[in-house]
Amino acid sequence: MQNEKISGMEWLSAFREFGQDMFRHWVGKMTGLLSIVLAVMPLVDPGLFSGDSGLWRTRWLWWIAAAFSFFIASRLAWDEQRKKKLLAETELAHIEKKHFDERPQIGMEIHGREGPTAWISAYSHDVCVFTLSQISGRTAQSLRFDPIQSKGGRFVLTFDPVPFLDPSPRSTPLRYEISEPPHHPLSGADREKMGDMEGKLLYLFLVDSPPELPQLEYVLTVRFRDRDEMRSQTFKIVFETRTYRFLPVAD
Repeated sequence: MQNEKISGMEWLSAFREFGQDMFRHWVGKMTGLLSIVLAVMPLVDPGLFSGDSGLWRTRWLWWIAAAFSFFIASRLAWDEQRKKKLLAETELAHIEKKHFDERPQIGMEIHGREGPTAWISAYSHDVCVFTLSQISGRTAQSLRFDPIQSKGGRFVLTFDPVPFLDPSPRSTPLRYEISEPPHHPLSGADREKMGDMEGKLLYLFLVDSPPELPQLEYVLTVRFRDRDEMRSQTFKIVFETRTYRFLPVAD
């Protein structure tokens, strides 16, 4: 656990609490068994505690008992404060672990065609469907996606932002665009003009790569908001050039 600087007020509050615990234990010891022992001792040997010397011995016994009680009370107060600190740290660690365990975990799937013929003749936007799903944890919100450049550098694949993911087990489809760099988001009118060209453009994005590569690997970074924190998750997208299909996505 990371050490934090303690302010003067926090130190004073802790010292006051320690002093109160120590005084309580000290009073308890002085008025408990020790006081009974000191009261019984003169009855056991009255001559030892009579006269001026006996008074002197009694005072010294009380001072020794007070000092001994003070030492015991200090130790008990320290133990009590330490237990409180350990309990607070345990509770904090439990809260932090719960917060960590409940972080959004996102899954990704790609449903696309298979085979070169199917891709060459692909025009429809749904020739390849990208979806995200909420696997566990809190709901991811305000999702943004880093653009992906083709291997040859001629095209850029971008995904539209998503306000939030649908709750499990439903999945959220992603809308994408293929453009030439630098990427500029298309307007609604431009998208209508594009019609069903997205599938063909995605095919051109994939074939813009060295022909000898058996697999094309791309990294998609998803950035999202988890309550008041910004987080990210990456997925490895793999397209197999031999079979012309997307492999299952790994994060």
